[in-house]
Amino acid sequence: MMYLVIFSFIYSGFYILFLLSEKRKKQTAVSRFKWVLLHRRALTVLAYLLFVSAGVMLMSLHSMSVGFVSWWIFSTPLLLLLILGHCHFKSDKK
Repeated sequence: MMYLVIFSFIYSGFYILFLLSEKRKKQTAVSRFKWVLLHRRALTVLAYLLFVSAGVMLMSLHSMSVGFVSWWIFSTPLLLLLILGHCHFKSDKK
């Protein structure tokens, strides 16, 4: 159960930062998440707090160094899935 909470914290933090990115700003402005652009600073702080709390939870489950390394190992596939799931890549074939 704790790993599910950690997963959701890390994924939510990445998704918030993804919505606030400069490349995604135009698409966010016309989507249902346009309220995100009104609260940029607060949501950026929230995203970083989610990262820190997920790291603290992992460090409480494991020791300090193992928890820090497991946070990076746990968050890397989540970031890759977020990028692959939400970015639409175009081929350059002619």
